[in-house]
Amino acid sequence: MRRRNDSPTSGPRNQVEFSVDTVGNGFAAAMITELSFGNILSPGTCAAARRHATQIPDDPVFSLTAAAAMAELAMVTMDHALLEDAVAWSRREVLPALRYLPTLIDLVAMVLGEDVEQAANLAEQYWKESAAVTASRLYPLSILQEALICAGRLEAAEAMIDDAIGLVGGMDPAPLPVCAIHLANARLAGVAGSRAAANRHAVELLASPRSMASCSL
Repeated sequence: MRRRNDSPTSGPRNQVEFSVDTVGNGFAAAMITELSFGNILSPGTCAAARRHATQIPDDPVFSLTAAAAMAELAMVTMDHALLEDAVAWSRREVLPALRYLPTLIDLVAMVLGEDVEQAANLAEQYWKESAAVTASRLYPLSILQEALICAGRLEAAEAMIDDAIGLVGGMDPAPLPVCAIHLANARLAGVAGSRAAANRHAVELLASPRSMASCSL
């Protein structure tokens, strides 16, 4: 997880090694940002994650948040080795306030393992456990919805979307969860056989400020 500052103008600082523990949660944030903008093959995502995943951060908060980001990236890229690293990182000390993050990582493992029912169970569990942290509750909404829809739990998926709409309504502009809501509504309409409604929600998704790559899972 370390990166050397090689700037020729930085003087003595060019010998300083930065890591997740010294700069905070930037590693996880960088992965999610790059992933959201569709840059899943950039140095900020796949390559960096694989290169640095061998060094677990000392701080359990940083290791958990980075592990969750690694798991989401692993799901998009079908990278089982990266998922194994994320699982290992998440098995350390878990702070009660962040207990929902190991649940999300386990959910990704079930998705990649094609265990549809357990993935749906974990999606519902995550939604309950993350209730106190709105941003964390909403950002993997596409993953949660897909798990529920694939398991045929359409009522649960619809109820989750209703909750999400209420949460987004009380936030500053948040393109990612808005895109996830449009995608989920399109998926649900498609499952119900309503092509017109599915097309309408798909158009709304594409008209969003940024049609996030994560929402195309």
